[in-house]
Amino acid sequence: MNMDSLKRMSETCAGCSAVEPAAELAAPNETTRRRRLKVLVLPDWSEGNPYQNLLVESLQRRGAHLELADFPSGHFALNSAVNRAGKIRVLHLHWINELIAPIFWSKGRFALLAKLALLAADVLVVRLRGIAVIWTIHNLVAHETPNRNTELRARGVLARTCSHVILHSERARQRVEAAYRVKLPEKSTIIPHGNYDGCYPFSLERRAAFLQQLDIDEQSVVVLFFGAIRPYKGVPQLIKAFRQISTRNLRLIVAGRPNSKQFGDEITSLAQDDQRISLLLDFVASEDVAALFSLADVVALPFENTLTSGSVTLALTMGKPLLLPDEARVLDAVTEDCVLFYGSDETLAGTLRTLDKEGLGLMGRSARVLADGTPWGKVAELTEIVYRA
Repeated sequence: MNMDSLKRMSETCAGCSAVEPAAELAAPNETTRRRRLKVLVLPDWSEGNPYQNLLVESLQRRGAHLELADFPSGHFALNSAVNRAGKIRVLHLHWINELIAPIFWSKGRFALLAKLALLAADVLVVRLRGIAVIWTIHNLVAHETPNRNTELRARGVLARTCSHVILHSERARQRVEAAYRVKLPEKSTIIPHGNYDGCYPFSLERRAAFLQQLDIDEQSVVVLFFGAIRPYKGVPQLIKAFRQISTRNLRLIVAGRPNSKQFGDEITSLAQDDQRISLLLDFVASEDVAALFSLADVVALPFENTLTSGSVTLALTMGKPLLLPDEARVLDAVTEDCVLFYGSDETLAGTLRTLDKEGLGLMGRSARVLADGTPWGKVAELTEIVYRA
């Protein structure tokens, strides 16, 4: 990790520069800019979620007023939320797990259709009240959905009835259109996931402490998995692939809190007897994040089926190359200049075997260049254009 990367990580996002707005939407004129923009954001996942915090803060610096809230229970949840918020101009939806949860409880086809109709009516009534309903689609379906087909139908209804959709990449839009059976070119905008500059200050002392705690040699090639550990993220497969390789100077760090004790025990069992694997199976404090990433030569994220990834963006921000499955090519923000793609668990082991410290360092510099292209000033500007359009 070079000094430029460390400096960027320690700086605040206040200096992020805006870029020209997307051509598909016109920039707001002075008349609309003078009108105070009031936005209700659902749900409130701001605790421990840098993405939502950075989005809200960057929009507030542009003069918008944003209020975060959770989804109310019961039918017509969106209208209930609007009633509680008072006069707003935009309702911005993000993760809709709680909104569509009642649909999964439907008993029989008629009940399912009735609840889908109520969801559509809820959205359309909000729009009839003069409020734009914007939906940022972060995932094709919830990572641990109880019923994929039912969720796809509910999401299709929401995509058809909302005012506008935001996605993080063009390939994500294509996948959403195919899965939800909707056409989105006229009602969608691509806005990249902003970087994490300024979120995680770097500490040389914490880095030294990790080196000692994990007994890592500076000459070792270090592979890092970082993030909440859930079954869909492929951590067991990563450990199994790593253990197929006998290279002594190759190290693996798995850092993050498992979603259950049982899954944590499974991870521990898979890693036992291999001294090259270090497990930090707990929440990583913000002040330790940059220090932990500074140990890594490459960040491995063998996740399954997602449209965007905060962990990928974080790795790019930290100036680290990535090891990703081929299906992660949906993340247009990453290129082969900074990513090693693999096709299967078998080829993952082969890729791990070929890791080269010097080559990974060059790829890390390309990763940081990509991160420079997604400041939150840019994200806020494009998001405000969607709101005002």
